[in-house]
Amino acid sequence: MHGLLLTNLGTPDAPTTRAVRRYLREFLWDRRVIDLNPVARALLLYGVILPFRPKRSAHAYQQIWTPDGSPLLIHGQAHLRHSLHQATVGNRLHLTYFLIQPILIF
Repeated sequence: MHGLLLTNLGTPDAPTTRAVRRYLREFLWDRRVIDLNPVARALLLYGVILPFRPKRSAHAYQQIWTPDGSPLLIHGQAHLRHSLHQATVGNRLHLTYFLIQPILIF
């Protein structure tokens, strides 16, 4: 059996300041993303990044958001559907997003 695992770090649930803040908080808290001790990472995240970046990023997301949602999620799902058509019987395909609300699509 062969398989294909499509992965992505995620996308905000909506192009709003609140949703982007939640996404950034979870993404940037990962010690592999910001390689600092937890205290320094918290100071950077809560003192410098989260007070300002979500509003600017939400504005950027609003420029590319579609009526169907996040382009990253939409294109990931389209890629999965295309791959399903190319797959032979016995192969498994998964699309996962690691952050916010993990999704597994078979």
